[in-house]
Amino acid sequence: MALRPRQPRRAVRIAVRVRTDTGWIDATVHNVSHRGMMLQSPQPLQRNQFVEIARGQTRVVGRIVWSDAARCGLQTQEAFDMDALQAGAGRHRPGGERRREARAPTKPVRSFQEQGHHARMIGRSMERAVVAIVGATFAALIAAQALDTLSRPFAQVEAVLAAP
Repeated sequence: MALRPRQPRRAVRIAVRVRTDTGWIDATVHNVSHRGMMLQSPQPLQRNQFVEIARGQTRVVGRIVWSDAARCGLQTQEAFDMDALQAGAGRHRPGGERRREARAPTKPVRSFQEQGHHARMIGRSMERAVVAIVGATFAALIAAQALDTLSRPFAQVEAVLAAP
């Protein structure tokens, strides 16, 4: 079995915010590739856990694929812009300007379970709308067919009565 070649990594030191099921935590990215990164955080992140990485306006969602006491590896489903994540990167200074840049977004935090539930509810609503549209179309076709079927005898009677 041949191993896949490892993606090129870029060594960095970027202060980020990490959103987990329990809320936001601070972390440092030590290297990035187009589909992943290595994080160091005071709170250990668990293998197969989904997290969101936030830095400024850049958001990256991924799954933790390996973890030890303080470091972990994150893999993303799609490639992300490494330069956008690194923009303005410098030394991590807790409480400094870099920390203010990486502050968590102001919108309310929803857990991944809540997001999944919300997505399922939207999907169900869309499914019901499609079923209603298909049902209404089917009912209109049946009504048109019934009208055509019932109008034939009346047309014949009308033709007989109109004849001299």
